[in-house]
Amino acid sequence: MHIRKKLLSGLVLLFALVAGSIVLTVHYMVLPGIAEAEREELVREIDRVKHAIRGELSRMKSFAIDWGEWDDTYAYIQSPNPGYEASNLLGSTLGDVETHAIILLNNQGRVVKRLESAEIFELALMAGNHWDNSHPIIKLMQDSGTGLLKTAQGPLLIAGNPIRRSNGEGPDRGYIVFGRFLDQDLREAFSNDLVLPLALSVVPTPEHGLASLVVFKDINASQITGYLELANDGDSVLQLSVMHDRPFYTSALKLVSVSMVLLLLVGTLMTGIAYVLIRRTLVDPILTLKTQTELFKRSKSSLGIEEIRQHDELGALSRSFVDMVRELEASNNVLEQERQKFLDDSLTDPLTRLGNRRFLQQYLNAQAKAGRGEWLFVMVDLDHFKKVNDRYGHDVGDEVLVEVASLLTDINRRNDVVTRYGGEEFVVICRGVGKDTAASIVERIRENLEGHVFYSSLDEGFNLTCSIGFFVLDTDGVRVTREWSSILKVADLAMYAAKNSGRNTWVGVTPADKECSGHYPTSPEQIESCINQKHLLVLTFRRQPLHWGRQETSACS
Repeated sequence: MHIRKKLLSGLVLLFALVAGSIVLTVHYMVLPGIAEAEREELVREIDRVKHAIRGELSRMKSFAIDWGEWDDTYAYIQSPNPGYEASNLLGSTLGDVETHAIILLNNQGRVVKRLESAEIFELALMAGNHWDNSHPIIKLMQDSGTGLLKTAQGPLLIAGNPIRRSNGEGPDRGYIVFGRFLDQDLREAFSNDLVLPLALSVVPTPEHGLASLVVFKDINASQITGYLELANDGDSVLQLSVMHDRPFYTSALKLVSVSMVLLLLVGTLMTGIAYVLIRRTLVDPILTLKTQTELFKRSKSSLGIEEIRQHDELGALSRSFVDMVRELEASNNVLEQERQKFLDDSLTDPLTRLGNRRFLQQYLNAQAKAGRGEWLFVMVDLDHFKKVNDRYGHDVGDEVLVEVASLLTDINRRNDVVTRYGGEEFVVICRGVGKDTAASIVERIRENLEGHVFYSSLDEGFNLTCSIGFFVLDTDGVRVTREWSSILKVADLAMYAAKNSGRNTWVGVTPADKECSGHYPTSPEQIESCINQKHLLVLTFRRQPLHWGRQETSACS
């Protein structure tokens, strides 16, 4: 079959499938869904009526509780007095509490006091001054205390409560009962809340039970019917009926019909045409470019990225993208080289090519994962270096610093860290070195520097010495990362003690116990106090008095 016929057949089949799907969806899902939504809304409306009636019962129950658990009522039911009646049982009381009757009964069922409207007075249900346990109201009081009663004048709302002391002590002395008809005023109030006409009537109990019943009379009208039980008549119920029109369903039905026709005719045709054109001219090329972009993002390489052979804007975009990728690849290579060079320069002393103070800080801050072990922190300072600069010039001084850096690197192990701390000061950090080995290491440094001959620009040889301070302690990488500046301060204090004690010597300290407290001295007076208190041990090249400074407060714990 020719490709055009295949394409036409495919579009016709697609049209038929879409049209059939829309018809089935509307018939079996949309319209039933709209009807179900209407049904739920109608049930909610009749439930609001039921809730309003129960709310009125709850309001009357609240009055019954307030009056029934009032000590004055408790006293009155046992010994009626005119004062209570004059204060509470007035002719206006029924209007104030919006009821048609207030009845007080004692435990023997005798009516102690009644306050009632003319409609209530005519009811046989309310007749007599003595009600036994078979009386519907007495039964209701012994059950839930609220309910609906069937009367000749219509449904009557009843709510009551036992008469008892406010503190709950002592026996109950009877009941207080409030009654109100479901009269026209109350029905109109419920209808106004619903904004719909409400019909109430007493009917025989329906065979289907008390579940709410929704009937769609036609596409324009519906009726919802609900039921409430009557406490004194098991064969009858109170029927609540609400009539409702169906504007939403009617409008939705018209809209669905028109939309279905338009959607089937226009949507299906345009979808088929647009799908073919867009996929062949836009979607596939764009997806290719997206794949190439993600590939370049992952690999940062132009490998595998090729031009799209298409003579339009997307083809031009593809060619531009390939050119851009190649340029970015070259630029990224240059930037990476420059970034690495800048990083190295920022961490390297430009004169000696040793690590600088920033490198030392970065190195020590990265030791958190290092395990526990012995650490040696060495501070080396050249003696009388200023005289070299003054006598031979700063160029010779720079050459001396370069040679000292080379000597320190050669003397120490490959994994030891040698840095220029600033000026003529150098820092050496060694891992796994105890106090005995530390003394031999710093002596080797002192001895090699003392024996090395430096030369001026006139080939005049001269020697230099150094003063060394060091701190040996057993700790872990976390504490080194947190406390390295304080540790170096101790080594620095030891170095200045070496200078103050004659130079060309070394002085070291180490904690007296293996576990260092972490409270390090920060001044000559404090370190001398720690030594005197036996918290620090001193290691020195020359056994002679050391000059730490005047003793003040101790920083050791």
